[in-house]
Amino acid sequence: MLNSRNVLIGLVLFLLPEIGIAGKWIQGKGQKGGIVNDVVVHPRDHKVIFAATFNGLLRSTDQGENWERFGNGLEGRHVRCLAIDRTDPLKMYAGTYSAGIFKSVDGGENWTIANEDLPGSDVRAILIDPDRSDILYVGTFDGGVARSSNRAKSWQDISDGTIQGKVVTLAITKDGRKGLLAGVFGEGLFKKTFGKLGWIGVGKDSLSPAITCVQVDPVSPEFLYVGTYGEGVYISRDAGGTWQQSNQGLVNLYVKSLAIDASAPGVLYISTDGGGVFRSSDHGKSWTPYNDGLSHKYVYRVTVTPGGQGPIFAGTCWGGIWFSYFYVD
Repeated sequence: MLNSRNVLIGLVLFLLPEIGIAGKWIQGKGQKGGIVNDVVVHPRDHKVIFAATFNGLLRSTDQGENWERFGNGLEGRHVRCLAIDRTDPLKMYAGTYSAGIFKSVDGGENWTIANEDLPGSDVRAILIDPDRSDILYVGTFDGGVARSSNRAKSWQDISDGTIQGKVVTLAITKDGRKGLLAGVFGEGLFKKTFGKLGWIGVGKDSLSPAITCVQVDPVSPEFLYVGTYGEGVYISRDAGGTWQQSNQGLVNLYVKSLAIDASAPGVLYISTDGGGVFRSSDHGKSWTPYNDGLSHKYVYRVTVTPGGQGPIFAGTCWGGIWFSYFYVD
């Protein structure tokens, strides 16, 4: 029986001969280097990709082959992170360095500031609640964690005095009672269970405090993955109860981002600061370099197209945005 994902990727490779063999990285055109902090795929039209850079926003309409400057109101802004409302993709949110949150209601064409009562201005993470798109969470490096229940019209500080800042990553847990995970660089991982007051430390005796990213497996939510700067990857198979360091084959331990391919169970990608991209096909037990053709190894963001219906993207430091197709037998 044919696998629809494999058929689709095979057709893409046939129709785009310049890509060459599967697994090879190709640099997108129309860029001039720069620092790429985030890459986000449009949730409905996977040909459309957005990239957050130190100098505004970039957009591609052909799955990363060509890029253009985009977004009135974000010109010259150091954009750290992006989020698109899956229920209404015209609504987008951008977190910036020193200027807080910006919002677009026309698919990224125009942006306005949305900072009412926001604690902090250096936004490192934006998260839209998957069950209620009117609820957003942001993490700031100079404030803490904030929540909006009205699509960024106003914000409420939910740090509860526990988190003072340095929030670099957020994730929502899906096992049992729903909760929010916050990675605080230099201090570790914290969890807030919805409906309860306060935050609790997670993995205090086993996790490195130098957390850079956290992800919850969408297929197996008891699996949590944490990337750290200097100690590689940690994995929990019991929703954060216990943790194990998992760096077999990982020759660079300075992890910048982590992406899960939900269409291929057990497949993960991480980006590193100087070592490029690594891939795992066994839930992070072991890692293999995935760098064929990638000449810029300082990769700040790796992103997988939802459903495996397009490329993998690498946003680099001073090397622009790259894309690659991985064919799974």
